[in-house]
Amino acid sequence: MTGMQPKKILILNILEILRKHTNEQKTLTRKEIGDLLQREYGMTVDRKAVKRNRADLMEAIYPVRTGTEQTRNVPNKETGETD
Repeated sequence: MTGMQPKKILILNILEILRKHTNEQKTLTRKEIGDLLQREYGMTVDRKAVKRNRADLMEAIYPVRTGTEQTRNVPNKETGETD
């Protein structure tokens, strides 16, 4: 992550973006959140940082709805089954 703001404020900025730009019907993808972080806060972050912080918000019981991102199903090396 690059930008003028410290890394620790990233989760708060993501929370604010989610509050302002989402509702029951409208969700945001990681890319859209990253674009809004750049536009509104001048923060450049990779998609993994957005994913981690969004997951932390969800774990903290903050009601975060995910966008239409694809889930990767990686087969188990031993059984060949996907989760």
